[in-house]
Formats: sequence, structure tokens, C-alpha cells
Amino acid sequence: MSNNDSPVDDDELDVFKFFELYPDEQAAIAYLEAERWPDGVVCPRCGSERTSPIKGRSRHSCNGCRKQFSVRTGSVFDNSRIPLRKWIYAMYVFNN
Repeated sequence: MSNNDSPVDDDELDVFKFFELYPDEQAAIAYLEAERWPDGVVCPRCGSERTSPIKGRSRHSCNGCRKQFSVRTGSVFDNSRIPLRKWIYAMYVFNN
């Protein structure tokens, strides 16, 4: 069977690859945190690097201004209730 006769086209393979990379919401959050804060989490409100993750939640606490925040805070995703995994998927599709 030649590549042109393949029962799965290249676009579908890209979708499978996406779901392997981001199998759940936590994987999407981890990806965005790494992109936003490659050198460690920084408070988007005061700029402090003295932050702590909040156990069991995808949020952080700032030891400087005492506010809680997530990777969404101060970003284009800030007021969206759409899961980050869906946002990343939309960007993935748009770019491919």
C-alpha cells in the first residue's frame, strides 16, 4: 500500500500526536507553565519569584503579595472557562 492509499491521512496522525502530548488538562497546564515561566513561576501581579504551589490545585500562592494565581492569570485565558487543553488544541489546529 502506498502512502497515498493510507487509510489514515496526515491530519489525523497530527491529532493523535496532539492527544499523546496533552492527554489531560494537567498536561496542558504543565505545558503552559513551562512556556510562560521557563525559569520558574513568577507572580503575574507583583513579579515576585517567591511563590508556592497550592497542593491539589493548579494554582500558586505568592509569598510577596499574598495573592493566589494560576497560569491563566493575566493572560488571554484569564476570564475563559474553556479548558486550557481545548485552547491549546485550537491553536494546534490553527497552526497546522
